[in-house]
Amino acid sequence: MGSAEKFFEKITLADIVRYMYGPVLLLFLFVIIKPCAMEEVFEDIPPSIIVLGSLLLGLGVYTLHRSIVIPIHHAILCQLFKIYSLCRMGKERRKKYVVATCFIIGILVIITIAALVWNCIPLFMCLIISFISYIVTLLIMSLIGDRHNDWKKASTNPVTILGEWGVPWQLRIISYTILRRANFFKEMNRNLNLEHALNGIPVMTFEGLVVAAFYSATVRCPEVQPLVFICLAILFFILSYPSAFILHSLEGRYMRRYSKPQHGWRLLKDAGIPVCDTQPKTEPISMMR
Repeated sequence: MGSAEKFFEKITLADIVRYMYGPVLLLFLFVIIKPCAMEEVFEDIPPSIIVLGSLLLGLGVYTLHRSIVIPIHHAILCQLFKIYSLCRMGKERRKKYVVATCFIIGILVIITIAALVWNCIPLFMCLIISFISYIVTLLIMSLIGDRHNDWKKASTNPVTILGEWGVPWQLRIISYTILRRANFFKEMNRNLNLEHALNGIPVMTFEGLVVAAFYSATVRCPEVQPLVFICLAILFFILSYPSAFILHSLEGRYMRRYSKPQHGWRLLKDAGIPVCDTQPKTEPISMMR
């Protein structure tokens, strides 16, 4: 019992959010889609097996969440940071990006309306096309700014700052995770593990709604349409970015506050991550700016 007590003492609120939110969400969505089947499940399976199964399911869901969805989510977040930094470089450049974005979005709206009016494609496909086009728009806006490297000096994206430290691009997200787990940001006096876990709730909700959409389409449930789940999934995915952007920006400002970040370099070197041997030429950004 001693080892079990030590195990439960190490469990934090962030761990509960990470590993239990997914199973609870899937259970809730399954009740909405097939309420009668859920009653049979609880009658036939003992409560202890349900609790153990929920824990194992939570571990599996979170593993897939971290290994597949989060890298994609972070890649899009990096493009948002880049566009934000580019827009801060001057009024003329900001005007160019705003006009280009409005033009692309306007084309998407016209195509969607035309498709609905002439019944070329169903609304379900229009939403998926619009969502994919939204991602492509971010990539196009990012590629437009690749001619100007000065945006990196104004970026508060931790991944970009790690690039200035000499970390290869394919290892930057891993390096950021190493720094966070090594308590590199301890002087920020914030519970970053809990904040990151809470920021992951909208993303995990997006994943659960996508699964529910496919499941409801497969079982042909007349009570709930897959389109409802798809609309909610897209909404939650978009809403997951404001809080993630703010939190990562605070971490980036904290990293730039260091004039000599040898502690971070040492943590990465000990983990086998290559970094530059000399101080990178970065411009510190105020934490309150």
